[in-house]
Amino acid sequence: MKNIKIYGSGKSIPNKIIDNSFFKKTINKDDEWIFKKTGIKTRHIIEDVEEYITLITDSASQSIKNSNVSIDEINLVIMATSTPTNLFGGASIIVNRLGIRNALAFDITLACNGFNTAFYTAFQYLQNDNFKYALIIGCDCFSRWVDWSDYKTSILFGDGSGSILIGKDTEEGGLINYYYNTHCSQHDILNIRMNERESEINSVKIKNNYYDCMFMNGKDVFNYVISNLPDFIVKSLRNANLTLDEIKYIIPHQANQTILNILAEKIGISTNKILSNIEKYGNTSAASIPILLNETISKNLLEKGDIILLLGFGAGMSSSIIIFKYA
Repeated sequence: MKNIKIYGSGKSIPNKIIDNSFFKKTINKDDEWIFKKTGIKTRHIIEDVEEYITLITDSASQSIKNSNVSIDEINLVIMATSTPTNLFGGASIIVNRLGIRNALAFDITLACNGFNTAFYTAFQYLQNDNFKYALIIGCDCFSRWVDWSDYKTSILFGDGSGSILIGKDTEEGGLINYYYNTHCSQHDILNIRMNERESEINSVKIKNNYYDCMFMNGKDVFNYVISNLPDFIVKSLRNANLTLDEIKYIIPHQANQTILNILAEKIGISTNKILSNIEKYGNTSAASIPILLNETISKNLLEKGDIILLLGFGAGMSSSIIIFKYA
């Protein structure tokens, strides 16, 4: 299989910040309670749709600029999002804004597990000689889809966009392995359901669809993660003939700091090796891994040859692991 390399990365966060004091009046939860339960202090939310599109474009532009890859060489764009600005998909909108020509562009809808899935999908395309460079974007704006009177969801989510640009590489490294696990029978513990609204036109009953606000059974999601993810991580490392000591960092989806702490304890790894920025941004869904990956790269925390583990989990219920050697 052809090796790949991360040539550039980027992130973009909305300007508007909501701290935990906001929720005292809406759901009667204070900063101490929210931080203890989630590890979140602040989250950023978009103020309009145009800002959201601009965020996505900005993070993608950073990846391209940091890569030193010509925009004309990018021929694959995959956007992981469950909150596109168009029901037919948002990737083409961003490609047009960026001025990318002749690129295959499409969305992947898998919420918090979307970025890893898009990453591996792009990797598979790059095994074909027709594709050279791929732009992968993770973005979501669930602030538009939560019920702000529901403490189970409103305190958790923030908006943002993160991206990477990958391409073929002749050096040893790249994607070592990919693992995927799903419990489809639990698909209903986290969802945004489609509903129907009936009206009558010319004596004919017509139905139109609309979406409800997000529903999440927090207890079941929590139990799914802590019951399945530790063994999943251990098995994935064993299958790759690696040990935890050989992993420089685990870069996980930022769902809840308590979850990350429990995962560290269960697999026997220092919490310093499971990176986190959830305190500042909350759960940004498909954007959380690429935002954290960008910050890790920008802070020069990775050296050539370091092995990282990208851990995604969420909608489905599904989980995925990408083990990657940085070059």
